[in-house]
Amino acid sequence: MTLLSVGKRFLSGFKGTLIVDGHAGYNKLKENGVTLSGCRAHARRAYTDALKSLKPEEQKQAVNLKRGFEYCNTLFNIE
Repeated sequence: MTLLSVGKRFLSGFKGTLIVDGHAGYNKLKENGVTLSGCRAHARRAYTDALKSLKPEEQKQAVNLKRGFEYCNTLFNIE
């Protein structure tokens, strides 16, 4: 028995949105009417990594990266 078959059986009849980490194996669940949504923690990490990769002078101009990072933080605080 594979993890995918266990997941399909567990979600049998479920119609809705799952928050997942982007693993390709989840794509098979879309065949059953499941919508996949990305995990905000993984999105936040992408913003963090992108900001860390910039030189200090470049970070000052990275307004959209900072905005995305702060948006994730705001959502975490609400939760």
